[in-house]
Amino acid sequence: MHLNLSAINICPYSVDGKQNCRVYSWHNMTSVSLCAQVGFIAVLYPSCLLTYFGQTAYLIRHPMDHQSAFFKSIPQSVYWPMFIVATLSAIVASQSLITATFSITKQTIALGCFPRVKMVHTSADHEGQVYSPEVNYVLMILCVAVVLGFRNSTTVGNAFGENSEISLA
Repeated sequence: MHLNLSAINICPYSVDGKQNCRVYSWHNMTSVSLCAQVGFIAVLYPSCLLTYFGQTAYLIRHPMDHQSAFFKSIPQSVYWPMFIVATLSAIVASQSLITATFSITKQTIALGCFPRVKMVHTSADHEGQVYSPEVNYVLMILCVAVVLGFRNSTTVGNAFGENSEISLA
C-alpha cells in the first residue's frame, strides 16, 4: 500500500482548499483521501468493532433478543440520543445515495454510456450539484418495489445480512 505522507500537512487545509479546487485539484484529492483514510482507521472502524462486540456480548447473555439486538443492547439512559443519531445517520445515508445516483448519472451521460435524461443544475456556484426528475422517479419506483417485495423490515434485514455474508466470503 502506497501512503503519501506529504499530504498529512495538507489535511487542515483541505476544507479551505475547496475554493481553489481547480488549481490544486490533485493535491487536494490526495489530502482529502488521506483524511478519509485516517478517519476510517481511527474513528469509524473502531466504533463499528465496539458496536459489534457490544451486540455480541449482549446476545451471548440474551440469546432470545436477536430480532432487535442493536437497540436492546443500548443502556436506557442513552436510548433516545442513540435513536436520534441512528435516525439522522439513516437520513444522511439515503441523501448520499440519492446524490451519488444523480452524480453518476450525469457522468455516464457525459461519457455517452447512459441515455439522455433531463439534468437540472441546482447551483450556479457549484458545478456538481445536479438533479434529475426522471432518475428521482426511478429511485422512487425501486424503493416502493423493495418495500412491497420484502413486506417488512425483518426480511429486509435478513436480506442485508445474507448479502453481507456473501460479500465477505
